[in-house]
Amino acid sequence: MAPVWPSKVIVIRVQAAMRRNDRSMAVELSPLGILVNCIAPGLSIPNVFCGADNDPDPEAACPGTHAARRLGVAEDIANMVSFLVSDESAYTTGQ
Repeated sequence: MAPVWPSKVIVIRVQAAMRRNDRSMAVELSPLGILVNCIAPGLSIPNVFCGADNDPDPEAACPGTHAARRLGVAEDIANMVSFLVSDESAYTTGQ
């Protein structure tokens, strides 16, 4: 099992709070036609929070720390933003 670093614990707690807030806001604002979504990416390159910030191979330094079994890259997050601002996400709220 990978060790848990303090910064990772903080990130996990903040993301959990953001998700709860997102869902609460989605319930309250959906009657007004307002969609609410939150992007809270996991570990990503170059923002690695598992102690591998300066590691030449950060994926090897953070094994099993993400459900996708790989670190994210900026394009992964940009693709999510592109989807959420498009008409294709018209039914997506509270995510």
